[in-house]
Amino acid sequence: MIALKIPDVKEFMSKLLIKGVFDNFLLSEAELLCGCSYVIKGRRNKEWYSSEELSQLSERDYMQFSEQRPFLYQLIKGKKTPQSMKLVLLLSEEGTRKVLGQIGREGEADTVEGLFLNIRYEKGEVRLITGSSFHVFTLDKTIEREWDDSLKGFLRRAEIPFEEER
Repeated sequence: MIALKIPDVKEFMSKLLIKGVFDNFLLSEAELLCGCSYVIKGRRNKEWYSSEELSQLSERDYMQFSEQRPFLYQLIKGKKTPQSMKLVLLLSEEGTRKVLGQIGREGEADTVEGLFLNIRYEKGEVRLITGSSFHVFTLDKTIEREWDDSLKGFLRRAEIPFEEER
């Protein structure tokens, strides 16, 4: 797990909510505190979809962040910024396999419950915190460290400056 501070909040929010830089992530949860609070759970309500629609979805359990990004942007845009915002993004199954492949552990994909990116906006600051969850107990931090390094590489490629916090 790492904690990163984003120095350019305005540019980061533009890349997050307008430019779609994070669109390939899945949305686990979103919480906004504005004039009232909004909570969005990203887990799909499978009963709402027809069996045909559900079979066409690549990620069946969670919605793509891209599906909810326009809605989140509508809630946030305006003259006043939210008092706080918390997004919990989840790396897709394909992304998880790619991270595991970088360390030669593709066969362990079924042990990973999720690789998470927590985005927190509060008091005019943005912080990113990584996390990981496994189906089995392990003391091995190799996958967690690879996820941290992969995220930093993603941010560099997206030209999102960050500062590591200790």
